[in-house]
Amino acid sequence: IPTHLYPEVIEKLEEVAPLFSMVPKLTPEAGIIEIPRETGIGTAGFVGEMTNLDINDFTMDKVKLEQKRCGSAMEISQHIINDAGIDVVSYAKDILYRRLGYALDRNIINGDKTNEFEGLESAPDECNVNIGTNGVVAIEDFINLLNALHPTRQTGAVWVMSRELFNAVSLLKAGNGNFYLLRQQNVVTGQPEYRLLNLPIYINDAVESDFATAEKKVCYLVNFAEAYKGMIKKNMEIKQISGDTVQSLRGSHLLTLDIYADVKIVQPEAIRVLVT
Repeated sequence: IPTHLYPEVIEKLEEVAPLFSMVPKLTPEAGIIEIPRETGIGTAGFVGEMTNLDINDFTMDKVKLEQKRCGSAMEISQHIINDAGIDVVSYAKDILYRRLGYALDRNIINGDKTNEFEGLESAPDECNVNIGTNGVVAIEDFINLLNALHPTRQTGAVWVMSRELFNAVSLLKAGNGNFYLLRQQNVVTGQPEYRLLNLPIYINDAVESDFATAEKKVCYLVNFAEAYKGMIKKNMEIKQISGDTVQSLRGSHLLTLDIYADVKIVQPEAIRVLVT
């Protein structure tokens, strides 16, 4: 019995919020970028007549953006290309773009800052807000997190959490029986959008999902436009290599996709972290 492949692939959906796209990005011609950042503005005060003012300076440090490579690669044999029944090369390129996009967005959460982005997990301890009761999610925890963020930075801020915490938050009710979590339609994308305390929620599977154990960072409230700065040294570039000696002898095609970029925290005060 002849076998035919249906020319449509059912994609696996990943829950990875598009966080990398929210980061403001710079595009330098060469070298690195150093961004000056205030660490102290000094003080002022009242003095008596004929008394000298205290002389004190402001202080600053620098955030350095360097290029870091992130990429993905795969090999496809000519046999697979001949017998796939679909345009397997185009499908493989799409897979590479999805892989790289997921890696960049997850790294905004868990980047270690050394060879990767500076993820939200690396935010300084001053950003932490402790949850009220371990293992029990309450609306007061999110109100405290919002109150800890300066009012001028609340506009444009978003919640970033795991699916597990989102499911728990979705069940929280006010005294009148109404749910705190609001569901509405995004007029631009046409997709459903969830909001908590009038700020949108993004679900990312890189966020810690265990909120019943102490010392876990389970939710982030972030104004990405102020908290982060990014740099793209070389944008995404895909290469298909098939004519070199190695690939010709093997009868295969090599596909590579990479990007040279960096992302760093420049304003910790625009980040708040809910810690169990």
